[in-house]
Amino acid sequence: MKQQGNLISLAWKDEAFKQVLLSNPSEAIASELGISIPPGTAVQVLEEKANSRTVVIPREAIGPEKLEQVKSQWAEGELYQIAKLLARAQGEAKFKAFRQVLLSNPKEAIASELGISIPPGTTVQVLEEKANSRTVVIPREAIGPEKLEQVKSQWGEGEPYQIASLLARAQGEAKFKQFLLSSPKQAISKALGTELPQDLEITMVSSQLDTEYIILPAKPEGDLEELSDEELMAVAGGSELIKITIVGSASVCLSAALSVLLLGSAVGTAVGAITFTTTTNW
Repeated sequence: MKQQGNLISLAWKDEAFKQVLLSNPSEAIASELGISIPPGTAVQVLEEKANSRTVVIPREAIGPEKLEQVKSQWAEGELYQIAKLLARAQGEAKFKAFRQVLLSNPKEAIASELGISIPPGTTVQVLEEKANSRTVVIPREAIGPEKLEQVKSQWGEGEPYQIASLLARAQGEAKFKQFLLSSPKQAISKALGTELPQDLEITMVSSQLDTEYIILPAKPEGDLEELSDEELMAVAGGSELIKITIVGSASVCLSAALSVLLLGSAVGTAVGAITFTTTTNW
């Protein structure tokens, strides 16, 4: 930092040196500081004006510990706020990169981030939700009376139980299942006797033997940096209208685990033994 300050000071005093620094920074640094820039490394000097500021998003991750250091030194003033923005920008870039891999090659994304190998011959399809859309997967596993009773005991006879009953009905009635798949909003509204929000889009798919579906919820608005992994799991696995998770023996949903990664937080080793489950998100 001191050496960079020396360069800036000299550039302010010496216009000729400033022009060399702007046009050939590697040469200027070598001649004035005796520092050789490694071959293949480009150095770019960004000159500010009196009414401009330049901020560089660093390669090195700005994690919680680094933010705490800035906060302890500068409190929660402007420098701390900028550091938080840079940390968020790093997370957003990671989110976008991982999201692209997940959408284009879900098996690779799952293996690299969660350490889960998808069996050969099994296709993984990621279904991405928008802010005003929900995706429902009719599970292969039968939703019998025992499972319905579990849902009822946890949520009563409200909407979660009613939706679980609809899925169970779809499994047993081919005609109703087809209605649900072709016109999900109409089928749900008619079966439940309620009107769904007009701008809500619903996609219904049926689970296949050789295909696993992952629901990728829309990223919620607001600052998620302060949330723990458990709180992010809750955000990733639920919604404001209805939340149902129909599971076998697994306690953590793969869709939620991947969503947590996309929300910018590490899931940790707890997801190592995840098995595929089916999640219904409205």
